[in-house]
Amino acid sequence: MLLSEKKKKGDFQEYRKNSEERRKNLKKIKKYNFESEHYILFTSSTNLVVKSNKNFLHRIFSPILENLNLEFRVVLFGEEEFKNKFNSKWNFISKKLSIDRFKKDRHDNKCNQLTEDVFKIMEGLPNFINKANMCWNAELIAWTEKLWHELLKGKLPKVICMSSYLCPFNLGLIRIAKNHNIKVIELAHGKQGLLNPVYSHWGKNASKNYNLVPDFFVTWRKDSQKIFEKKLGRKSIYSCNPLLLKYTKSKYQKKYISIFLQGHSNFIKMPPHIKDFIRNNEEIAFVVKPHPNEEEPQYIKDLLNIKNVTLLKPKEDSYKLLLESYFALTSYSSIIQDCVELNIKCGVYGLPGKKIYKEEIKSGLVFDFTKSISLRKIFPIKPSSKMKCRNGSIKKRFENTISLINKLYYA
Repeated sequence: MLLSEKKKKGDFQEYRKNSEERRKNLKKIKKYNFESEHYILFTSSTNLVVKSNKNFLHRIFSPILENLNLEFRVVLFGEEEFKNKFNSKWNFISKKLSIDRFKKDRHDNKCNQLTEDVFKIMEGLPNFINKANMCWNAELIAWTEKLWHELLKGKLPKVICMSSYLCPFNLGLIRIAKNHNIKVIELAHGKQGLLNPVYSHWGKNASKNYNLVPDFFVTWRKDSQKIFEKKLGRKSIYSCNPLLLKYTKSKYQKKYISIFLQGHSNFIKMPPHIKDFIRNNEEIAFVVKPHPNEEEPQYIKDLLNIKNVTLLKPKEDSYKLLLESYFALTSYSSIIQDCVELNIKCGVYGLPGKKIYKEEIKSGLVFDFTKSISLRKIFPIKPSSKMKCRNGSIKKRFENTISLINKLYYA
């Protein structure tokens, strides 16, 4: 949410007062009636769209849709740059314009009723929690029923597949799905675990008391699978990164050491010994890839003046870069998981990465660069073009995803 929007909403007491003023002028809102239709709906933000060979593709949805023989629709919420980039089955919705519509429609009694319920919860929460922000999102979640009714022309799918379910637009859709007995699948877009509270920090009663959580979680890691089943009481499918299927079919020349940054990288500094290694090895070509949500990582600007360092744009294809790399470095990115799958040498320089990938480090699949060590001894002088990926395992686990979608569709 934009900072300016947070300022407009003010603190919790001011927010509640404003809400009470609006409630005096409530208008009766029509009931939204939905019917069922035989298709599958895929939805996410445009953050998961990447540019590959001058075309746009969705990191999670595109490989699945290529292997799914069912009717489908795709709805993406995001930035204006993606408008008119897809075919008729792919609908782009501007987040900004939708929020503007919501602000004009806030006399909706459904919005206010849900906010009133949230008020009761807010009273018992500590002051450091942004209560006004939570109430604002509660209203937005309720309002999306109107938006989804328009988008889908009142026709709900048999199954809903989404990625990044915490987006208010997706939470609103889950709420509708629960009321109409439609199953929702959350498709992983990376590792889901220790550092992501919406996946790993739920209480034991989440499965009983919350109706904004998907029914099934498709994950890339077995430890994440355990989190969903123990903490959330949700069924979880052990699968893989679907985009790997596309890239394991092609051969790439190994040219770089790639460095994959995290979102909010300015808070996750690159250790001095990693920067020194880059500066002291001018014969090695380094390529830095920012996180898709991060425009200009400020803390590595001092490296960009070095002639052997190239900075890619956030939306450029991470996987093409990875397959052109003979070594990958990161703090704790999910790219490590992909390196393990593709048998590409890799290392972590952040403590979170050391903790998340401790088993891979222990087994020698991932190098621990959190401390200053002789990196030169580890990196080969000449890149190796050999790469024997676990293609059979990837394909088998990918089929678990397709099987789940088909099973729910025909149930």
